[in-house]
Amino acid sequence: MSQNFAEVAGKNGVEADQPTNWRCLTISFDPEKDTPAVLKAYGERHGYDPKHWSLLTGDLDGDHAFEQFGEMFWRDSGND
Repeated sequence: MSQNFAEVAGKNGVEADQPTNWRCLTISFDPEKDTPAVLKAYGERHGYDPKHWSLLTGDLDGDHAFEQFGEMFWRDSGND
């Protein structure tokens, strides 16, 4: 996915008539491992532009901001 995002970022903004109000969004589901510093280094390895590509992490308990997009997830409890 990161390769695809880097390709999109490379294509957008090259021509004068391209939109400027776009954003790629990467969400980590492992906030204990994927700290902001880890995600920043990951983004830099993939050539991200922070003006157009956000890498998000955070507490997974309670309400989730991305649920407003109709997306849901849950952790495997190991029971099934």
